Order: sequence, then C-alpha cells, then structure tokens
Amino acid sequence: MATNVPDSCRSAEALPPAGETSVTSLVTGIVNDAQELLKQQVALLKHDIRSDIRQTKEALTSLAVGGATAALGAILLSFMLVHLLYWLVPAVPLWGWFGIVGAAVTIIGAILIYAGVRRMTELNPLPENTVEAMRENLRWTTRPSTSGSR
Repeated sequence: MATNVPDSCRSAEALPPAGETSVTSLVTGIVNDAQELLKQQVALLKHDIRSDIRQTKEALTSLAVGGATAALGAILLSFMLVHLLYWLVPAVPLWGWFGIVGAAVTIIGAILIYAGVRRMTELNPLPENTVEAMRENLRWTTRPSTSGSR
C-alpha cells in the first residue's frame, strides 16, 4: 500500500519548505566561504612572514660575514695608516697617531650606527597587502547586514 505512493510525495513530507532550505543553505555557504577565506588569508600571512624571516636570515648572514671581513680589513688599514702618518710626520709620537686615527674611525662608526638605527626604525616587517586584505574581510564579515544596502 505504501509502495504505490510516488517518491516525490514521500520526500516532500520529510523536507522543510523550499524557501527555508535555500536561504539556510545560502547563509551556511556564505559563512563557510568567509571562514575558508579567513583561513586562507591567515595561511598566506604566515607564509609571507616565514618567507620574510628566511630572507632576513640570509641577508643577516651575508652582512655578518661581510662585516667581520671588512672590520678585519679596517683594523689592518688603520695600523698601516698610523705607521704611514708616523713615518711622514715623526714629530707626533706613535701613540698620538693611534689616538687620532682611533678617534676618526670611532666618529665614522658612530655616524654609521646612527644611520643604521634610523633605517631600522623605518622598517615594517609585516606584509602590508596581506594584513590590509584581512582587515577588509574582517570588516566585511563583521558588518551588520542591512536590507536594501550593501
């Protein structure tokens, strides 16, 4: 007796009205898509930060090795300059030339440190494009919806 009932009639009794299902599924889909978008943007932000850290490590390694080599060369050149100046002007004692050259090198180093600190304060380690996209999406997802407006 129940086998003579068409399938379309049987399933209509178990399902809620068609309007509710479509709105619910649309809202669920939008929420799922927004969550997936935020997850992807967080993953992109993590990737960008890891990439920046890796590039910074490589640059710092190169700078450290180059800085150590240059420092050794500067020390040797300073000794050479002191002895050259003593040879050219023997009236100034050797310790005087070491003091003069040491003071000049210290002043130059202080200027370079000051310039480096200023540049470091201007550095922004966050990928601005990714962060701004996340902010915009968060604003969009948390904005209260109003009917008739965007």
